[in-house]
Parts: sequence; structure tokens; C-alpha cells
Amino acid sequence: MSLTEVERAMYASESQDNFRWLSKLVGTYADCKLTKEVEAKEKNRIDEIGMYSELVYSHVQVDYLFQHHQLLEKESILSEYLPVLSDCIFIRKIDGPKTDLSAFVVYRKSQHQLVVSISGSSSPKHMIENLRAVRTPWPGASSESPDTSSTTKASAPTVHSGFLRLYQDIKPELQEAIRGGLEIHQPKELIITGHSMGGSVSHLLCIDLLSKTLRVTLPKKICLATYGAPRTGNLGLVQHFQDLVTAFRSQEGNVFDEYSLKAYNDGVPAVPPNALGYVHFSDKPLYAFQRGLYIVPEGFKEFSLFLVETPGSALDEAPSDPNAQANRFPKGGHNYYNGRDLEALRRTTDRLASAGFPGNPKWKENFWKGEKERKVIDEGAV
Repeated sequence: MSLTEVERAMYASESQDNFRWLSKLVGTYADCKLTKEVEAKEKNRIDEIGMYSELVYSHVQVDYLFQHHQLLEKESILSEYLPVLSDCIFIRKIDGPKTDLSAFVVYRKSQHQLVVSISGSSSPKHMIENLRAVRTPWPGASSESPDTSSTTKASAPTVHSGFLRLYQDIKPELQEAIRGGLEIHQPKELIITGHSMGGSVSHLLCIDLLSKTLRVTLPKKICLATYGAPRTGNLGLVQHFQDLVTAFRSQEGNVFDEYSLKAYNDGVPAVPPNALGYVHFSDKPLYAFQRGLYIVPEGFKEFSLFLVETPGSALDEAPSDPNAQANRFPKGGHNYYNGRDLEALRRTTDRLASAGFPGNPKWKENFWKGEKERKVIDEGAV
């Protein structure tokens, strides 16, 4: 595989697990080739929503990024995230008191959207919860379901006990923040998003909201977007979720968009395994390969790997210009969704935190000094 200089530098700086090893261990290839790409306008929407799912991993307080975006813009820091950072009213950041799981709620003014973003695994506590793969009954499923006909045909809804514990730890404060955002801003759309385990927790939140446990009027448009999420529950839980979505869509004027992305060489969507009774929520997932986003045919949602018929160069061909800035993310992995390097965001926000952004008068000097030192280290690694 030929790599550009940009790609070599990116892979040399990797320090987070991209779960390529897990993909090799438990990932399975589907017996079909993907040829149909998501339309450009819809792909741009998915990529933009993904920014929220990435920003929640910030090492500096995420509200600082939204509230002081002008300072970042002047220094050309996090430039690709500025369209959303500069357009949002920050409502609240939530940190689970027992599990340290993070989430935030913002209101995007120009789009009239209330956005909820839930973090994936970022601490040893989260990893411990990820390993609690024993399924437990989903609380209140029988009373929540608008139509129990499909639920009774499957087994009772059960959920990953670790994911449920993570969700329940942030649920009271998160739902309070959502309720306040809905009442104050009256958004036209509610967006719920999460990367990795945050995608699983996003689904659990969505189930509760569609079950009307919040006792507040939801917008007529809801979007659920997850990136690299693992399986979360059994068939009963999936059918319960789908019953709720169907009931919501049946009301006049209601729209429910669901985007569930998995990526080449990302092993996380392959676990927990089907053998333990787990299945994916979305019947129509999307597959991220290089910079393309492909539609997975119905009946193949449980596969984590696909052959792709790309319109351009093959995976093992580098651009004609060896120094081209276009990064194809050819190795795939867990931290390369939406044409962005999540680890790069984490490094940048880590340096912002170390520099004392935004309160330290010398934060700019400290940040750029740290940036120069990092580049020297990275160049040596390459």
C-alpha cells in the first residue's frame, strides 16, 4: 500500500486504538460489493453532524470551544469545526457522577436544531462498562411500546448492562438539559449523535425520548446519527425501537432520519457478537471507505466489512502527486469517520488545555510552542 507523506505522518502519530486488530479477529466480509454512494448533500449533512460527536471528546472544556470560537478563528485553530462552533448557543455539559461519561447539548441557531452529543469510551471506567456484556431487561419496555405486536413475537427487550449503566448515570441531567433546550429554543429538529459506545447510549436516549418519558413536546423532525457504534441489545430491543420510530413517523408531518455508520477496518461494530444474542439497530447502515460513504443493501446489516467498487483509484494506488494533501485514510479504523482524524482533534484540544486556553494571557504562545515541539517529534517518527 503506497501512502502519501500526509498519510504516513498521520499513522506515525497514532496513539489511540483504532481496533483494526479487532476487525481482523471478529470482522466478517459480506458476500456483496457496495457500489451506491450516499448523495453529496446528504453526506455533507452526515459529516457535519459528526463534528458534534467528535467535539465531545475535547480535552479542554468543550463549552470553551463554543463560547470562545473567535479566539480559535484568529489563530486558525480547529478551522474545520468553526462552522458549528460559531453557530451554536451552548446549553450544558453533562458528566456522569459515577462513570464520568460526557455529553453536551447545544442549540444551532441558523438551522434551528437542538443537538445532543454523547461521548464514546475515553477512560478506564468506560472500558470496564464495555466489558459488562451480560444483557439485562430494558426498563419499562412493555409499558413504553406503542404496539406490542412485534415485541411479543421476539424475545423481551434486553440491553448491554454496561451501556445501560452508562446511560442511566447521565440520564437525569441530560434529559433535564434537553427539556430546557426544547422549551426555551423551540427547535425545528432534534439531533442525537454519538461515536463508538456513545452511539449505543444515543440509541437508548432516543428510545426514552420516543417513549415520551420526557413529558415535553418533541420537534416534528428527529435525526439519530451514530459512528462506529457497537451492537447494543437483542432483537426484542431493536424491534421495540423500530416500533417507536414507526409510531413517531406515522404522525402527520413527522420525519425521523437515522444514520448508522461503520467503517473499513473498524472492529467495534462487530461486537458484542451475534452469538451472544446482540443485533444492530439500523436495517440500512452506511459504510465509510476512504472518503466515500456507501449504502449497505438490506439483509447485510450485521456484517462489518464490505468490498467496495470505488469510482476513483484503488486502495493500493497513491495519488499521482506523492505530496498530495488529500488524505484517503486508506487503513481505515475507529477514529477516522467523516473524512477527519479524531485523534488529531484530541491532540489539539489537549494542547489548548495545557496552554491554558482561554484564560491564560499566554495561551497562544504556549499553544504554538507545544505545536512546534509536536511537529518535531512527529517528523522524527516518520
